[in-house]
Amino acid sequence: MIAAFLAAATAFVAADELPGIDTDALTSMIRRELHLPDDSAWDAAFVQHIGYCSHYDHETGASRWPLPAVATAHDLTTIARQHDLARTEPRAGDVFAVWSPVSRRFVRSGIIASVEACLVGPTRTTYECVTLEGDLNERADGRGPLVRRVRRSLSPHSGDCFIRWVDALDDREQVRMAA
Repeated sequence: MIAAFLAAATAFVAADELPGIDTDALTSMIRRELHLPDDSAWDAAFVQHIGYCSHYDHETGASRWPLPAVATAHDLTTIARQHDLARTEPRAGDVFAVWSPVSRRFVRSGIIASVEACLVGPTRTTYECVTLEGDLNERADGRGPLVRRVRRSLSPHSGDCFIRWVDALDDREQVRMAA
């Protein structure tokens, strides 16, 4: 399950470099799946798209992806906390959400591809991760039409959250109904 999730997300990384790929059409499709306006952030919609597609069962005609379709990292984290899926230590395959102390909400989400290091300091622990993220520009430092692999420092002490969606597979009906 986690391998399929990561493989599906990885397939989108640098897709803009392939001949014939229209990244604007791709991002529009992902936004439409959640009925988002064309100018809205689509990082959480990317996570939803990858989860739904990587867990789609052709025999039943349904996806086993346990998380509900939500438009923002903040909504995704709210549901994860309601269903005890929020964790303070990341694993490959987790969904992450970045906390903004200025906005006082979660402002970005993506997928943990790997955890490279755990840096423990006197007052905080920081995880150096490789992530797979949508809604990025070419340099991966602002919003845009691309999916990129990013090296990111994440810390539960800064409010960042890790969503262990795989723990919801047995409870997927309760999680979906909550949305």
